[in-house]
Amino acid sequence: MSFLRKADSTVRWKRRNIATQLLLSLNVSDTVITDVALHSIKVLRNLRCLNVSFCANITNRGLCYCTSAFFHLQELSLVHTGISDEGLSSLHWCAKLRSLDVRYCRGISNASILLLESLKHLQELRVGFCGGVTDEGLSYIGMHHRFLTHLDVSGCDKISTTSVLATLKHLRILRLRNCSMSNDSIASLEGLADVLVELDISFCSNITGRGLARIADTFPHLRYLSMDWCEGITDEGLEHVGKLKRLVSVSMAACSAITDEGLLHLAPCGQLECLVIRNCRKITNGGLSFICQHLGKLQFLDISGCLRITDDGIESLQNLQLQQFKMQYCSKITEVGIALAKTYTVGDVDA
Repeated sequence: MSFLRKADSTVRWKRRNIATQLLLSLNVSDTVITDVALHSIKVLRNLRCLNVSFCANITNRGLCYCTSAFFHLQELSLVHTGISDEGLSSLHWCAKLRSLDVRYCRGISNASILLLESLKHLQELRVGFCGGVTDEGLSYIGMHHRFLTHLDVSGCDKISTTSVLATLKHLRILRLRNCSMSNDSIASLEGLADVLVELDISFCSNITGRGLARIADTFPHLRYLSMDWCEGITDEGLEHVGKLKRLVSVSMAACSAITDEGLLHLAPCGQLECLVIRNCRKITNGGLSFICQHLGKLQFLDISGCLRITDDGIESLQNLQLQQFKMQYCSKITEVGIALAKTYTVGDVDA
């Protein structure tokens, strides 16, 4: 019997060992796990992806516990954890890391960016809303991470100079949301002209039509453009956006100066599938009529907070085949308009 118990124990151990070798991805985000838990997962030596985002109890100590075992780790998400510069210093063990997300980690500074120098395979880096990252940190990124395809520095409001990013010849996605960008900052990105397909300049209040002219002239391959809450953008600025004929998504929520006339400038963007004009208070039924006539490929439309739109405006959209339609807080749209919207929309209507 003792022999059988020993054999059974050996089988269970082998099964556990095989399981730890086979597990490639672990997502424990938004849980109450602690540093002790990270210490226990060191046995997962073949792990490729680890997500501990929104785990408030994770600190530098926990990260240092486990990274020395993760030689094969390729994706690491630490959003809104207690990680700081000290914790990121342990990532030199993870030489194969391709994607790192440390958004909303308040302890991250320029020193952290410098500590990532050894991660030569890094392709995606998200340091959004890490207030300690400045132009100096951005220069480190430009110098040491030439193969980046995705960079998010949103909310790093001390960043104002982007010329150092011209060295990132593979960069396809750039998020500069709520940075201290200006029209001249856009001009300094011309080195990315042949590769950039997605740009987010939302909440960059210093960017005007002149900046949009730079974008149109510099990035002919752009497909996704977000410029929410850019108060300096007017109808004349949208005339430049209309030159970007490959656009499939445009978001300009709360651009308060935009009117129906501005929407007319988007007529050449016939490939557009997503349009967000939420809280553009000067848009009227005439603007919606134009959308139906010229942007027939639209699948997602958000007119929430457009207070001048009525049921007649909704009726003008009847030829569209929307997958999703958002129309919340439109005070002049009645139950009749909502019912009409539901007949035009294949998917969800949020009213």
